[in-house]
Amino acid sequence: MNQETKKSFLLNTMILTLAGAFARVLGAVYRIFLTRIIGDEGIGLYQMAYNLALLFMTVGMTGLPLSISKLVAEKTAAQDERSTRKVLLLSLLLSGTLGLLLMAMLGLGANFWVETNLKEPRALMPLRAISPAVLFVFLMAPFRGYFQGRQEMIPRAISDAMEQLVRVIMILTLAMILLGRGLEAAATGAALGVTLGSMAAFIYLLMLYLRTQHKQVAVIGDLGVKEESSMTVLKRIVLLAIPVTLGSLIWPLMQFVDALIISGRLQTAGFAVEEATALFGRYSGQAGPLVNMPSILTVAVAASLIPSITDAMSRNDVETMRSRANLALKVSTLIALPAALGLNLLSQPVAQILYGSADAANIIAVYSWVILFLLLYQTSASILQGINKIQVPVVSMLIGIGIKTVLTYVLCAIPNVNIFGAAIATGLGFAVAVGYNLYKVYQFTEMTMDMQGLVISPIISASLMGLVVYLAYHGMTGRISMLVATAISVVLGIFVYGLVLLLSGGLRKDELQAIPKIGPLILKITGRWIK
Repeated sequence: MNQETKKSFLLNTMILTLAGAFARVLGAVYRIFLTRIIGDEGIGLYQMAYNLALLFMTVGMTGLPLSISKLVAEKTAAQDERSTRKVLLLSLLLSGTLGLLLMAMLGLGANFWVETNLKEPRALMPLRAISPAVLFVFLMAPFRGYFQGRQEMIPRAISDAMEQLVRVIMILTLAMILLGRGLEAAATGAALGVTLGSMAAFIYLLMLYLRTQHKQVAVIGDLGVKEESSMTVLKRIVLLAIPVTLGSLIWPLMQFVDALIISGRLQTAGFAVEEATALFGRYSGQAGPLVNMPSILTVAVAASLIPSITDAMSRNDVETMRSRANLALKVSTLIALPAALGLNLLSQPVAQILYGSADAANIIAVYSWVILFLLLYQTSASILQGINKIQVPVVSMLIGIGIKTVLTYVLCAIPNVNIFGAAIATGLGFAVAVGYNLYKVYQFTEMTMDMQGLVISPIISASLMGLVVYLAYHGMTGRISMLVATAISVVLGIFVYGLVLLLSGGLRKDELQAIPKIGPLILKITGRWIK
């Protein structure tokens, strides 16, 4: 990889990472305001519809754009503009057809989902309102893949940011306007906001593509390139999309299982429909986004490190591949462990500050430990994909989902366990999936586990951080405001964790140097203390 290509790659990675981070943060933050507007029951109705739609939308957001971008990049490199357009048109046909089918399955089949699984009649209209979003996401996939394949990352980044921004504005606006008509209407308005956000992003990409076509000169002469048949192109798109899509489905599938099972099982445990919906709202709409938030950092790490693992594999540079894989796991552990412990210890003030009520605090405390397994799953799956073992994350996902489904069904029906059973089931499902992934990572890479960096140092650092956070927060409670006490506790915890981690050898100089942008900056500040 020459210097110019390397700079272009890093720039593209940075653009997509920043856009993804913006969308993820905005996606978590708006639920704070939405909860304050429509309450636990309202957010529960909205999440039932959103969790179902998310599973369908994930196919259009992950595998399809990536597979299309690979084919477009291939045709563009060959200066075969005719085939590039053919890939786009065929992918639009495929995506549009899939989108229509899934939209119909969700919207026209809303009565089935509500009566058979959700056990909440008020979720009917939110499901119908959000179903068109599935179609727009699928229609966006070819254009996102097209621009990405041509190394034009700005359109993809803008469409991601626009989709989330319009979505958030419309969700909050419509929820407030329709609240006077009842919670069902408000939740329906919020669900409609998701559809409007997706529609706005699709219109932007379509208009941008049509505008760029006037500026491009098609290369349609005989360049010695054999044109592929339509069936071959479609087959390649599908075969490339399937493994990537399957590898990214575990979190949406976990939420899908929750949406289908929880409400009905809570009612079996003796809760009224309204109580079950409110508990689901606290679990999925309040605790869920907080648990998913730290994955922004591991996505950035994966975007920087995983390509280098693939590159090392292609060059048969086994040592570099192992060191990068070990570093990716280590960084994920060092992020996930303090995040999980910190959220567990501060669940009470976090819930009160963000949502204006501490009702979800205990759920957040239990659910917080999922952070550790979620981040390690994402990283280990990325490593396995980087070394061309794409089937392993699919197997681990199926195992994890199976465990999650059975445990959620059993535990949520136990009155004294109720909604906490869903959090426990998610944690155990992820834990088994992570265990399988890690076993395969070490088997295929033949790495030696770094006990000091992956286990001993993080546990010592996180334990001391937890002690400081606990003592600091409870020592200040009642003397200063909850917000200030929480903020000071977090800052102290980060400082103690970082200091103990560096002094205990959790991260070496060479490892920090290998982390693009962030690592060298940390070294400038703390270089004298690190070995």
